[in-house]
Amino acid sequence: HDTSTQGGSGASAPASDDSQTLLDREPLDLSDLRQVNLDLQISIDQLIGADFSIKKLAGQVKLNDAVLKISPMRVTLEGGYADFDLVVDARNTPSVALKVTGDELKLGGVVPHTQPDLQLAGKAGLLIDIRTKGHSVHDLVSALSGDVKLDLENVRLPRQYVDYLLVDEQAA
Repeated sequence: HDTSTQGGSGASAPASDDSQTLLDREPLDLSDLRQVNLDLQISIDQLIGADFSIKKLAGQVKLNDAVLKISPMRVTLEGGYADFDLVVDARNTPSVALKVTGDELKLGGVVPHTQPDLQLAGKAGLLIDIRTKGHSVHDLVSALSGDVKLDLENVRLPRQYVDYLLVDEQAA
């Protein structure tokens, strides 16, 4: 693990694999959020991608005095929906709060393009309510707190993934 401090002339010796950090500790530059104010209403009736289809996307995006708010934002999918609320406050110590609620989300349409060998079926409901504060990506991830809940209905998933999940649960 890396115990060195940052600073100096900007030149650095090559780091060995065991001293590299996964998450950047450099302060994030959020100064652009202080430069612009906006109030944007979004309404898209249909959005079709290579592996997905969104029936409707509607919501509001506001940026005022270095505070970005995306709320409420609703994504309507075939048979389900997800509501998003995001606040990024770039004043003083940056903070992020995210809340996502969803219901009747079809799992088969979520995973195939990222994991083609994973064939899921069923529906899910979800609740994500997380928040964090910090000056760098490392700080933000380290301070992450909140809840993530997933409700599954009539889910079919390959046995190998069930075994993997059970091993992880038994270790806890």
